[in-house]
Amino acid sequence: MPSTQVRSRPAASVAAAVAAAALLLGGAGLAHAGTKTHGPKPRTTATATATPRPTATPTPSPTPSPSPPATGRVSTCGLSFCLDGSPWRMHAASVLGGLDHPSDTVSMAEAAAVNTLRVTDWLDTSGAVATAPYDETRWRRVDALVSAAGASGLHVVLDLSTYRNLLARNGRNPYTEDWAPFLTWVAARTNTVDGRTYGTDTTIAMVSFAGEVEPVNGSDNTLGVTTGQVTTFYDRVFATWGRLSPGSLRSTGGLLQLDWASGIDWKAITALAGLDVCAIHTYSDADRLVTLPAVSTWCGSLGKPWIDEEFGWEAGIGDAARAADLTDTYRLVRTAGGAGAGIWNLGPQASNPTYDVGPQTPLALAAVRDAASAT
Repeated sequence: MPSTQVRSRPAASVAAAVAAAALLLGGAGLAHAGTKTHGPKPRTTATATATPRPTATPTPSPTPSPSPPATGRVSTCGLSFCLDGSPWRMHAASVLGGLDHPSDTVSMAEAAAVNTLRVTDWLDTSGAVATAPYDETRWRRVDALVSAAGASGLHVVLDLSTYRNLLARNGRNPYTEDWAPFLTWVAARTNTVDGRTYGTDTTIAMVSFAGEVEPVNGSDNTLGVTTGQVTTFYDRVFATWGRLSPGSLRSTGGLLQLDWASGIDWKAITALAGLDVCAIHTYSDADRLVTLPAVSTWCGSLGKPWIDEEFGWEAGIGDAARAADLTDTYRLVRTAGGAGAGIWNLGPQASNPTYDVGPQTPLALAAVRDAASAT
């Protein structure tokens, strides 16, 4: 999603969000608990149709012991990450706009003490389904950044939600489409810079498939997406990628809209055997005070780590205020046992509206850098 996009949510009291947390932690469906400040998009209006019953809450089962990770591969170690068997925390940043100048992007990441770059939104979503997902020019830009990151000892989260967005913009239900041909192509792709194959490149710490699912029970669901289709989709792509790239970590991508009866059966999704890492995005008080503790508790019971894959504030609120908000969110994630967190967005843009953090926002940049060493 563009770093220039203005993000807002309808206002509501923090107290209402906190009160709703008790219900969500028990797995009950919630009424809309949207709150203030800087969300990625306004809450969608629930349709008049009845809310489908969520699937039965799966009984958590012990997570099997993983196979020994390949050298340089990020793996899960209980509720945390490991790199080559040693504890490792994901300190990430999305880098929309960073593909054209990979060396500058890596230098900025090093200045922020970021160890993971999230690559997202690089396909032409208005292009043809048959050709746009495989556009060589666009993939070469990804190649360059992945290679530059690896050469500097950084890792990458490869976010394939760009393909979901392309399918949806072409009027197709992305959750019933067969992703196997696309995923097979991605796993077999040879990086044109360093010759590494995507499916075995240990620079790629994790693949995220389709975060920020639009609410099934919302007015923006014009493709007839159902709760069951979304859950089955994740089960299918996790299994496919597991066969194509054994040992690499799999995530839904950060989920939103979990603090009300949106029709996203997040407990069933995160309990899927093929999901390695739970992920959320936090932009509102409801995300932070309701969704975050609920996901922490549930994924902890599954023996799976969780991350806040994306959070941020628009630069217009001021550098000092944004630095304080970033610090507070990092602290909240750590306190709740998160295995990592990532900002939206690392970049040089100074003119508003933007979420970019970089040399032009020294206090926000320092907050990101300081969080890398916080305990």
